[in-house]
Amino acid sequence: MSRQGHEIIVLGKTKDHLTRIKEIKEDKITFILLPHKLKIPQSSFSDTLPKRSWLLIKRIFDSLTMLPGIMLTINKYKKIDAIVFYGFFFAPVAFMTRLLGYPSFLNLFAFLEEWALLPDAKRCSLRNSIWKIFLQPFNAVITNNTTYWRLSGEAISNLDLLRGLLGHDRVYYLPLGVDVGAFEKIRPDHRLLEAKKDGSVIIICPRRLSPEKGVQYLVDAIPYVARECKNVLFVLTGEGPLKDTLVKKISALNVERFVFFTGNTPYNLHLSYIKASDIVVLPSLGGEIFGIAILEAFALRKPVIGTRIGGIPNIVEEGKSGILVEPANSKQLAKAIVTSIRFPELRTETAEYGHKLLQKQFDLENITKRLLIILARHCRKRCLPSD
Repeated sequence: MSRQGHEIIVLGKTKDHLTRIKEIKEDKITFILLPHKLKIPQSSFSDTLPKRSWLLIKRIFDSLTMLPGIMLTINKYKKIDAIVFYGFFFAPVAFMTRLLGYPSFLNLFAFLEEWALLPDAKRCSLRNSIWKIFLQPFNAVITNNTTYWRLSGEAISNLDLLRGLLGHDRVYYLPLGVDVGAFEKIRPDHRLLEAKKDGSVIIICPRRLSPEKGVQYLVDAIPYVARECKNVLFVLTGEGPLKDTLVKKISALNVERFVFFTGNTPYNLHLSYIKASDIVVLPSLGGEIFGIAILEAFALRKPVIGTRIGGIPNIVEEGKSGILVEPANSKQLAKAIVTSIRFPELRTETAEYGHKLLQKQFDLENITKRLLIILARHCRKRCLPSD
């Protein structure tokens, strides 16, 4: 948005030792940092509440502590046209800012499988009433997830549930996007290119090494893939709590020579690894509302193998822009990888389809324009572009 001439103010908290509000300006973006000092003391009352309920209370309290900073920002920048929040627990703050005449929006919102209280298709129910209380303060709600697939295979229809609560005129679907042109500058990592010269097929898993990312199931698939296809190299990026466990498992399976850990790397180097790879594997188990890593793979013209979980099936068109398997299923994952290795023409077709899909639906510039149009529809002043 700043590239199109709009001024953006980003307000957030920092745990750095600040004694006052700090401002940092870059181009047309102003970053305002607030000291993060206030905490809710743990008590016997909190011990009696379910963990998720206590977390929600803490988040609401935390959002309210930002209110003075928001008010000071509004007072200083009097020409604010819209306030965008990223978390439904900001509802009390959104209610207050709306009373002052500032349109408030909730962006990147989606109902998740792990939430105990989900709305239902009925018009009148207690859970729906509770969600209306949280969502009504916002002029509009923007979701980047039309449908969220559960681990059980069932689906949560985010768009339909939100429209049932707020109506069609206040709910919008807007996916995330990437700057397609920026990826053309990425060059493949030279070390992986050397491995490819020796005939190796590079399979990369650009995931944090944590349980919900499902990397452990990819490791379980390595022996089968290595038996079927001799020259393979699995590249595991990042760090995480599963690192030591995965290292031990790889050693126990005797597949160390087929695995390369990159550790934490700068973003451009991370993309260089993907650029040099042949197949991108995302074995997620949940919590994947959208899947920006898929767009990165599409931008770099790489075929994707993912799981039918979260928001991944919203992006990967099965059989066209990638292959989907059941989550937590090492056998299916291994067979999909072997199929992709044995049919390089399939990899090329799916990679090109994914790249075209990216340009058509997930280009950042087009998505930014659509976001501005949504904001303009609900702004008190028509200073943003209208449709």
